[in-house]
Amino acid sequence: MDLNTRLTELARQLDAHQLNQLSADEWLLLTADGLALQITRTDTGTGTGTSIVLACRPDDRELDPRWLPLLLSYNGLLTTTGGMVMGLIGNQRLLIQLPVAIADDDALASVALNFLQLVREWQLRLAQPCSPASAEPHSLTMMSAIKG
Repeated sequence: MDLNTRLTELARQLDAHQLNQLSADEWLLLTADGLALQITRTDTGTGTGTSIVLACRPDDRELDPRWLPLLLSYNGLLTTTGGMVMGLIGNQRLLIQLPVAIADDDALASVALNFLQLVREWQLRLAQPCSPASAEPHSLTMMSAIKG
C-alpha cells in the first residue's frame, strides 16, 4: 500500500459527528502505520466558538535539535483553511488549530490528510542528514503541504 493510500485511510477514520460530540478535555486518538493523530476541540477564547486541534508527533525518536529552528519557523503560519500551525510543543507534537467550520466527514478527512502529509514530510526530513544547505531548498515543499 502506498503512502497516500495509508494517509487517506487514517484520515477517513475521522467522523465529523463523533468529533462534534467531544468535550474540550477529550481527545480522539487514531492510529495507523506508525502515525498517531490526536484531535480535540478547544475554546478559541474569542467568543466565536471552538476550533479543532490536530496533534501528531513527527517521530517516535527524539528530534535532532538542529531541526528546531526550521520547524519552529512555521509557528503562526496560516493555512488555506484558516487554520494556524502552532508548531512543536514540549512533548514534540506538531499542532495545527483549525476553525470548526468543517461540517462534514469529507471536508474533515481532507484537512486531516493534508495535515498527515505535512507530518510525514517532517518524518522524512528528520531521517535525512541535517545541514543548513539542505534545509532551505525544501521550505516551499513543506509549505505546499500545509493546505486543505
